[in-house]
Amino acid sequence: TDNAFAGAVVQASGALVLADSLIEGTISGSSVGAGLGLFVSDLGAQFWGPPSLTLQDTTVRDNEMGAVYITGAGIVQLIGNELAGGTGLTVAPGMWAHGDAVFVTAGETVPTAWDEEEQVGLLLEGNIFSDSAGSGVFLDGASATLSGNTYEDNTTDLVRQACGEADAPEGLDDEPLTTTELCPDYDYLTQDLVLMVYLTEPEAEL
Repeated sequence: TDNAFAGAVVQASGALVLADSLIEGTISGSSVGAGLGLFVSDLGAQFWGPPSLTLQDTTVRDNEMGAVYITGAGIVQLIGNELAGGTGLTVAPGMWAHGDAVFVTAGETVPTAWDEEEQVGLLLEGNIFSDSAGSGVFLDGASATLSGNTYEDNTTDLVRQACGEADAPEGLDDEPLTTTELCPDYDYLTQDLVLMVYLTEPEAEL
């Protein structure tokens, strides 16, 4: 609770299995930005391998910018979670304020639907996506596999844009969606996030 930038981060070849947990109250700030439950990025994956995240039976709520932000392809399974998008952040006029339960966009590579044989891609299964000022699920030039999810009290249950850059998500037609925006004429301007960590080495005089 009460972290800055994100409650958990998985980047490049990092691997995280998180179950029966709670992530809440992440704040943004002038130096740290964001305000997310979880941040997943494939930055550097061409050198070190893709990120891997399994999130199961976990609640992610009350984070300023949203619950889960995924940029690029990896091995990502979100199963049986309660993910609340929140109120979002207005950082510039005309920019999507986020507040998404799950936001997915292209990074070094394009996120794909889950491949059961290869055990790679993005799987969203049995989750509750709720209370999103933005979207329950936002796919920005990205794909995923959707299975058995529930959508509650979102401004828009699912947004899919930049449709020419990724395959259609698998299972979309079977999801109980009330409101959708599919392949709008004009894409929303979204916020790109990059986490760069700098470590300084002090010099000691003896």
